[in-house]
Amino acid sequence: MKQGINVPEELRLVGYNGSFVSHMTYPSFPSVVQPYEGLAQQAVSVLYQLMNRGTLDKLTYELDVYMNEKK
Repeated sequence: MKQGINVPEELRLVGYNGSFVSHMTYPSFPSVVQPYEGLAQQAVSVLYQLMNRGTLDKLTYELDVYMNEKK
């Protein structure tokens, strides 16, 4: 306990992009992981549609992310 705060009981930290730093801390903290391959595939699809048709099938795209929780 530092500064009067119990970690992780009173304060939780969540990383983003699956940062390797989350594995190097104590206590460790979870990190949201993005599907980089899916993001790249979607970006290529959007560019292809714009180059060949000048329009998109839709304006919003969603990809699943997951939480990488290290103990």
